[in-house]
Order: sequence, then C-alpha cells, then structure tokens
Amino acid sequence: MTQFRNGIVIGCGSIGKKHAQYLGKICNELIVVDPIFKNILNVNKASNVNSYTYPSIDDVKINFNAEDVAVVSNWGPDHFKTVKEITAKGIRKIVLEKPCVDSLEEIDQLRNFALKNQLQISVNQGWFYEDLAQKILNTSTEMNLGKVVAIWITGGARCLSTAGSHWVSLVNQIYESDPIYLVSDASNHLINPRSPNLSYVDGVFSFMYSENRRLGINLSNFSSIEGRFEIYWRDAIGELNSENLKIFARSKNMKSDKITLYGQASEPIFHENIIDIDNRFKNLYSSFEKLDASQFPSILDQHLNVNKAILLSLIASEQKRKINFTEKIEEDFYCKKYGIS
Repeated sequence: MTQFRNGIVIGCGSIGKKHAQYLGKICNELIVVDPIFKNILNVNKASNVNSYTYPSIDDVKINFNAEDVAVVSNWGPDHFKTVKEITAKGIRKIVLEKPCVDSLEEIDQLRNFALKNQLQISVNQGWFYEDLAQKILNTSTEMNLGKVVAIWITGGARCLSTAGSHWVSLVNQIYESDPIYLVSDASNHLINPRSPNLSYVDGVFSFMYSENRRLGINLSNFSSIEGRFEIYWRDAIGELNSENLKIFARSKNMKSDKITLYGQASEPIFHENIIDIDNRFKNLYSSFEKLDASQFPSILDQHLNVNKAILLSLIASEQKRKINFTEKIEEDFYCKKYGIS
C-alpha cells in the first residue's frame, strides 16, 4: 500500500530507524537525513523503494508537496528549527516525535507557525492514536468502577521527558483535561543515551487535576527497574504494562461506604491486551487520511499542553514552588531551552 510519494526521516536514531522501516512500506521513495547515518539498507531490508541518505536537510534537492510526509526524529532542542526548514521545502504533513520542543517559547512559536502554514502535524506521543485512554474509560464504565481518581507511576531511569511525555499524554486524556497545578523536585544527571548534552530527568512530580484527581510520578536515575503504572478507582486498582491491563477490585463483602475503611483489592476482574502494539505506526500515519485538515490544530494543542506540563514541572522544581498551569511564566524561564529529548 502506497500512502505517500516521498517519506523523509530527519534523525535516524533508534526511533528514526523504526519510522524509516515503516515508511519503506508506504511510500515510493525514502529519504534519510542524518549527519552520521550511512547504510540505508539496515533500516529498509524488506522494502523495494528507492532510498537515499543525506547529511543535512540543505542537501535534499527535492520539491516536496502534499503527497509527501516528513518525520522529525532528531534531538528535541532542534525540532522547531527542523520543522521550519522542511516547511520551506514544501512539506505540509509532519510526524513529530516527542517532546515537540524544549522551551515554553518554542511551544507558542510552533503552534503559531503550524497555524500560519496550515501544517498537519501528528505527534508520536503516548498511546494517542491507539485511543488507549478511551478504552480505559470504557472499561471503567463496563466494570462499573466509577471515575479514575489517581494514577501513580514509579520507576528507575525512565526520564520525565522520555517516558513521562507518554504518561502525561495518557493521563490528560483519561482525566479529559490539563493539570491545574504542578509541584516537583527534579534532578538532571545528563545520562541520556542519545547524547551527554541532552537532559535525563528524575525526581518526584505531582500534578493536580479537577475533582481532586491526581497524577504522581516518582523516578530514580540510580535504578534500572522499569517500574509500574497504576490506576486507582474508588474500590479497584489497575496495572498497565505495555498493551496489557490488569484490574483487581475489593470483594463485595469487604467494601464500605467509609473511604477510610481501606482494604486489599485482591479479586481479579479484568485482564486483557487492550491495544495492538504492532499497529502503532499504522494508526499514527493513518491519521493523515482519517482526520480532516481542520482537526489538526486542536489535536496539536493537546500534545503541546503535554509538552508544557513537562516543562512547567522543571520550572516548578527550579523555582521551588507550586506552578499553576495557566499562569504567566517569567521571561527567563519562558525562553529557557531545557535540552529534553
């Protein structure tokens, strides 16, 4: 199935290679832009498309149009600059890796630039295009669990940006809102495997949503343990592990009207694979066919608000205070690039 004329991947690291492998199946020609990547065959063995590599975007002498798609999968601090460069070459459909950008200023700049140039941007952040949040909400309704009241995430060296972007995106969808305020105590140990110049953030992060619903993230860069993603209902707990969701509830005879009469959720009531992880890229790239052009700005806003929450968490830690999601941030922190990727 050919979906695009040209597919161009800017940044061919671990995630860029996956994009290139998938694009090789759905485009006529594949272009990889990376200053150190040479062997296109390593990412496209199963494809018969014409493939080309270039060290920089300036070296690509092709006039792109609406039949083409570009993937921005280079370092986060370079994303906005790259979006502008490929837009100048005619690209209008963009798959943007998370985090979208690494400063609050660039969030506003990217939003305005996308609107002005009528860009269709799909962000590979979280399980957005697998509708995982809606599946969890549907399960809540079907099992008569009530509303999700808290989500606790713990783990080792996962990074607030690297993994946290996915988590916050999912939680925002489950709660159907952005956080109201954020508190955090973050540390950056510069152990990012992509480059020692990129941030890799651990710490304790607290997000408060409406109706007293919470998200808590606790990470340590001194542990290699993957950790847990736990979902709390009033009388049940769920554990999300990749595409698998397990839910345990308190037995009916142990429930109480008093919330303080707590007990174990030991009765298994749900255990299913609720997403098809093999179709992740298919769902992402299909968004360009399934969505109307007018839908892209509001969806991009959702992704940018996740990016904003991550950055506000880092600012809250630096300023040692609670930050409201909608408050105006001082110029120095608004413009600061945090090197997340």
